[in-house]
Amino acid sequence: MLVRRFHKLLLLPTLAILLLGSGSALNADPAVMGWIERVRIHPEDLLMEAKLDTGARNTSIDAADIVEFTRGGKKWVRFNVSNRKGRTVTFERPIFRIAWIKRSATKTTPRPVVMLPLCIGNVLREVEVNLAKRSHLNYPLLVGRSAMKGKVIVDPSREFIKEPICRGQKPGTG
Repeated sequence: MLVRRFHKLLLLPTLAILLLGSGSALNADPAVMGWIERVRIHPEDLLMEAKLDTGARNTSIDAADIVEFTRGGKKWVRFNVSNRKGRTVTFERPIFRIAWIKRSATKTTPRPVVMLPLCIGNVLREVEVNLAKRSHLNYPLLVGRSAMKGKVIVDPSREFIKEPICRGQKPGTG
């Protein structure tokens, strides 16, 4: 009798989770994307080709002419980003934090990190992006796993699965 009551007590919360969802079940399933996708930066509407890299924790972008300044008593940064079609956009954003990047044989260097709304497929998320010199790499934008967590699954055998269409959405921090 005691065992039967115990099972009923366990069954009710389990049933509630299955019916109502545990939070993540209420959200849409993660979108499947290729290892290379087009990503749109909002609200500037800059279309970039990006490598979706599950081996990288953080997101970084090829930023040029980086200038730090103060606005309203807070530290900001101005930088330029260019896409493959030659369109260059100047961004101004508050500095979210400073990332200290350690390279294997060199010293640790600081990089400003800003928040940028990125649209990948139909996923719009505001993510931390560190400003780096990536001009020597194939893709000016590298999207790390922290930006994709719970929203994107990467299929390494595919490229350019979905165009970035996030108009009218507000970015989630997810």
